[in-house]
Amino acid sequence: MRQPRRKRQVYEYPWLDPKLRDDVTHCFNLRLNEPYLHKLRYISEKNRSSMQQFCQTILTKAIDQEIESIIQKSS
Repeated sequence: MRQPRRKRQVYEYPWLDPKLRDDVTHCFNLRLNEPYLHKLRYISEKNRSSMQQFCQTILTKAIDQEIESIIQKSS
């Protein structure tokens, strides 16, 4: 006889789940047209940082700002 499934706890926001770990990273593909890819490469070369690091820095700030905006609008 099967055990009943445990109901998964739902958090107000999915990123607040304590099972999520900061040290685990996942890949996310980003489609850029050729001019923007070359611009990104240029930035990477001039700043001596990886394209991944540049995008991650910019994107995480933008995500946090957008989340803040959405939460403020909904309250």
